[in-house]
Amino acid sequence: MATNIEALRDKFRGICSERIREVRKALDKGASTGSPELRDALSELHTIKGESAVVGFSVISQLAHALEDLLISGARAGAVPVADLSQALSILDEALRQPSRELSDDVELSDLLAEVRAASSSGPRAAPAPASPEALPKSVPATPHASTLRWTRVDAARIDALCERITEASLKMSRVWAQLGEAASHAPTRELARELALIVQQSELARVDLDEVTAAAWALRLEPVAPALEDLVAHARSLAESAGKQVEIEVSASGVELERNLLDGLREPLMHILRNAIDHGVEAPEDRAGKAPLSRVRCTAEAQGASVIVCVEDDGAGLDLEMIRKRAVALGLLAEERAPLLSPADTMDLVFLAGFTQRDAADSISGRGMGLSAARRKVEGLGGSVRVESIPGRGTRFELAVPSSVSKERVLLLETCGALYGVPTRWVRSVVRDSDSIAFARRTGVHRHQAEAWPVRLLSDWLGLEEPSTGGLLLMEVGDRRGAVIVGKVVGECDLLRRPADRLLSAGGRIVASGAAADGSVVLLLRWADVLRASVRRQSAVQTRDAAAQLPRILVVDDSDVVRDIVADILVNAGLAVETASNGAAALERLERPGIDLVISDVEMPRMTGFELLERIRQRTEALPVIMLTTRSSPEDRRKAAGLGANAYVVKSEFQGSTLLEVVGRFVELRS
Repeated sequence: MATNIEALRDKFRGICSERIREVRKALDKGASTGSPELRDALSELHTIKGESAVVGFSVISQLAHALEDLLISGARAGAVPVADLSQALSILDEALRQPSRELSDDVELSDLLAEVRAASSSGPRAAPAPASPEALPKSVPATPHASTLRWTRVDAARIDALCERITEASLKMSRVWAQLGEAASHAPTRELARELALIVQQSELARVDLDEVTAAAWALRLEPVAPALEDLVAHARSLAESAGKQVEIEVSASGVELERNLLDGLREPLMHILRNAIDHGVEAPEDRAGKAPLSRVRCTAEAQGASVIVCVEDDGAGLDLEMIRKRAVALGLLAEERAPLLSPADTMDLVFLAGFTQRDAADSISGRGMGLSAARRKVEGLGGSVRVESIPGRGTRFELAVPSSVSKERVLLLETCGALYGVPTRWVRSVVRDSDSIAFARRTGVHRHQAEAWPVRLLSDWLGLEEPSTGGLLLMEVGDRRGAVIVGKVVGECDLLRRPADRLLSAGGRIVASGAAADGSVVLLLRWADVLRASVRRQSAVQTRDAAAQLPRILVVDDSDVVRDIVADILVNAGLAVETASNGAAALERLERPGIDLVISDVEMPRMTGFELLERIRQRTEALPVIMLTTRSSPEDRRKAAGLGANAYVVKSEFQGSTLLEVVGRFVELRS
């Protein structure tokens, strides 16, 4: 297998031949001082000069520079030496077309370089007629040299469009083949059944061919990861130098490829993580007690099944968990009472919160508290995950797991609340369909699997919808997060052609992409990492409540999952235990059991409004405080709420965390 530099050189050969053709076209049209043709020819030569230097072909770089000089001097004199230029370009093109020829120290090209330099320094000559093939050197045949390795330049958008068209055709043909198989099984006569069966058999052979064509087309979208990492590392080295740190950065990604769109999407997250490694990970030489003054950062990429794992690892001081907790508390991101209860994994997860920073003031590298948060959000939007591991005194490791193909992958289809959702199969550990197990998990919020407790979340709750049935429970693992998600129905698996979600669908930040099932139905892809984090937060709240059993317990009722999460976070950070309900009926069901000290309810909800819920609560008890949270601020609504027995009325347009806590503090004791 060719090394990375050899692969780049092979690619350069094809691109350079195309640039030579462009220079020739410009010369044929007549290149004179100030003309567009002259600018085009010089632009291509300048690019050849730079590209050849990058891949180590210094003699070609010098030759391109000499040809620039020859072209410029000839144009200024009004006599461009077209024949000399064309002959030199032909010799260069022939050399490029020989894949086994070593171009880094080529004698013939070195001799040609000397001749071009001599021609340029001797001044312009009258431009003779273009040379015929017979007048060319013997090394340049009249017909192109046959090569086993050929390159051409194609707009990447055309390749993307081709891949999608082929995949769409494959999906359509799959539906046709399925219909043929169905027709064969229900044929009215034995003869027709045999004929249809033969057609189905022939179709299966065609299907194999089409699958191979589809795979070959999608392979055109792949690019090596190593050059992208090298570019990022070059920037990281300059950051380390400016920070006064001695850092050796190693790259290892030989043979690993990703779709170009995914590779482009990874550049920003990787840059944030590399910045973090340079700024917070490795120490200054004088601070590396007991370690070599030279710090090390490793950037690696490795293919693992349908995923590619990209890691950034440093040998610095590692993460100080106690400092992270204290810093999160100081920044208002974590309640002081909850800090000692966080597990090491949950503590390290705090570094990904928007606003978390270890710096008191921003500098040119970091300090605004947005880098790692943006990195994780971007990676998860690509269908990947981020996890962090750290050993005090020995270093930190960030691991990005992304699909090798962001445009097409295998998904598990789910139906919840009348819509289809897709989960990448690489994240699904197991599927539970036993109704008793699902009912127990829903009731307790925990599912036991292989002697471990998995926190449970209803997908319908996270979506802010009501699901009448629960037909499946998925055990999922995304990065370092595990969780069990209850869904309405598990439909099956399929290959999905992934497309960016419609702007209206993605506005809430929960839907990252969409696709089409075999029957043409729309499939939505969610931020599944957010679903699991919600289930973990829910379990953490239960554990916090169990650890401090005397905490007041608040029931938050709202059909908007966003509002529920915001209100719950405010209350939990204030040291309160929180439970949620997505509608009035669910709230009444929860109130059948004791333990709720305060209810905060939205007014406008489907099926049962907040006013109706309040009325039902007051039919049961006058002692339970109820706060109405609504967008409606009219005096009539306030009077109605008061008449039904509401204890307080908070308008969402005036809503702030401090305002809500001030009202809540009238009825329960706040602990922070």
